[in-house]
Parts: sequence; structure tokens; C-alpha cells
Amino acid sequence: MSIIYSIIIPHKNCPDLLQRCIDSIPEREDTEVIVVDDNSDPSKVDFLNFPGNTRKEVKLIFTKEGKGAGYARNVGMDAAQGKWLIFADADDVFVMETLNSEMDKQINSDADIIFFDVDWVNVDMGDTRRNWERKKMIKKGSKKAEDWLRYVSNQPWGKMLKRKFIVKNNIRFSEVIAGNDFFFSCQTGVYAKNVNIVPICIYNYLFRRNDCITANRSREAMFAKINEGIKRNIFLEKYNLSFWCDNEFKRNYLRLRKLNFSRKDAITFLMRGTPRKLLIPHMTFGFLYVMLKLVYDFIFNRKYAIGKQNL
Repeated sequence: MSIIYSIIIPHKNCPDLLQRCIDSIPEREDTEVIVVDDNSDPSKVDFLNFPGNTRKEVKLIFTKEGKGAGYARNVGMDAAQGKWLIFADADDVFVMETLNSEMDKQINSDADIIFFDVDWVNVDMGDTRRNWERKKMIKKGSKKAEDWLRYVSNQPWGKMLKRKFIVKNNIRFSEVIAGNDFFFSCQTGVYAKNVNIVPICIYNYLFRRNDCITANRSREAMFAKINEGIKRNIFLEKYNLSFWCDNEFKRNYLRLRKLNFSRKDAITFLMRGTPRKLLIPHMTFGFLYVMLKLVYDFIFNRKYAIGKQNL
């Protein structure tokens, strides 16, 4: 039987969680599971008993470059043979029953992207909750909801993407330390000619204080996320979609100040990624925030310390 679905999982240093993820994937003859290991530490991973090595549909790829999840996902895409691409993080799980059912239903869909609902599970608290914004959009199924899923939702998981469409448009993940999926998801949303929205949950995003994949909070990671957000904004403006641009001017300004950017350099840097239509409102709000913060610190005799805190 030919391969219809390629499930791609980047991995680094969390074999137990990876095994749990693989165990949540239904065993199907039309499915391949591609695990790309991003140069894991041998002291943390038993490579002789690597997760998935006993399942025939699992393909293991070991890279030594250590370039991050974006690079690992690109390696997985290059190795994929399926008609559809499905992405997962190694520390998340699928909802096996609904995923298996939707794989049966969506084989011949004419969509470039199929969006599904996702449950967010707080592992530390032991409770399950919905991503309410995504759930609301999934439930609505309106044009605005479709646009939000196309241009704002930046996760690669919780969807099926047609591989032919990805290859035709040469869409790749950014090979950066953090935020590798921002531009990828934005490009897929812009280039997709037809999308479907299915209000069925097929994926559980498991979040915790120290995520295996997403917990990098270094200075380099912060800068990479800001830069990827700016690149995304520039791309959206190019296609007259500035309405959907990231408007986190204040938060990114404070992030850059923590990276020891001067006020002038931080604002100059952010200006190039803020759409012209939104630039004045963003600048005004950013300056207003900074001035109010200065006044507050002066009144309460506190030393103004934006940019002085360690991450």
C-alpha cells in the first residue's frame, strides 16, 4: 500500500515523552512516522533502544548538526513520501481514535490544509482545557475564522498539510533557535488555495513549566522569536494582509530592552516589522507606555530598570 500520511516528529533529549507520542499514533499501513533526532545527548538517550525502533512504520533519522527543531522538521519533510504531512512535538500526544477516524475520512480531500481542534493539557496541574481562541474559530467556521487560522495560528500541529502544495511553494521551516514555525505557518496560510475546518480534536498540546521542545528562554531564543515575528509581518503586508499582523509592539520593545538594545535601536528595529498602516498607533502606544513607566518609577523613587533584568 502506498503511503498516504507522513507524521513528522522532531526530537531532542526526551525519549520517554517521544515514546508516549509514538504510542498515541494509530498503526496503519498507509502511514509512516518519521522521527528526526536533533543530536540528542547519549547520556540522556539510549540509542540502542530508541523509541519507535520496534514499529515497522517508524523511520528514525539521526542528525549530528544540532540545528534545532526547524532543521529537524525540514529533514523530515525531505524524507516524507506521504500525500499528507502531519506534525507533532515529541512531548505532545495525538487523540488516537479521532486521528484514526479523520485519516480515513480525509484521504481524498481537495484541501491544501485541514485544520482541526486541539486540546491544551496542563501537565503540572493535571487538567485539560481548550485553546479557547482556536476552539472559537474552529467552531465558527466563518471567513474570519478561516483567516485567523491561516494567518495568526502559528503552530504546525493540529492540521494536515498536502505535501504537494508544500513542495510546489518551496515552504520550509526557519532553521533558528526558536520560533521556527512562525513563518512556515504564515506561508502555508497565504499560499493555500483551499482549506477545510473540522471541529474535531485530534491532538493534545501538553504544556508544562519546562517543555522538552519549547522552553528555550535564552536571549538568543527571545531575539529569534522577535525576528521571526517581524519577518512574518513583512510577508503579510506584502500580500495586503496587515490586518493580521502581530501587534505586540510594547512586549517586543521590552524584550529588546532586556537584550540591552537602546530605546532608539529597539524602536528602529521594530519599525521595520510593523506595517505602515499600524506604525503610528503602535509607536504612540509604545512611547506612551515607556513615558508612563518612567513617571511611575520617578514617583515611587525606583530606579528605572528596563533592560537591566536578567532573563
